[in-house]
Amino acid sequence: MQAHKLKGTIDDSGHLVISEPITIPPGNVEVIVWSSESMPETSISPEHEVSFFKPKRTVECDIPSLKAWLEKTEQAPSDFDADRAKWERLKEKHNL
Repeated sequence: MQAHKLKGTIDDSGHLVISEPITIPPGNVEVIVWSSESMPETSISPEHEVSFFKPKRTVECDIPSLKAWLEKTEQAPSDFDADRAKWERLKEKHNL
């Protein structure tokens, strides 16, 4: 996955308009928008773009399809409490 910083505007109809060419192959993208009012103006030239790569998660499993799926997931945070998560889900399910 690569991150690209581009400048754009939101028009009166609420559509995002990017005013510069993009050097990305065609396909789906995920867009995160920060309003310029809340962020300082900075400029990054294409030669200073940074690529972010996650290291591949290694999982020990005898079932190849399960191993491939688990390697694509993220590990639970160290402060994750399974019992608390179960209780939160039950509260949500039963409107408690």
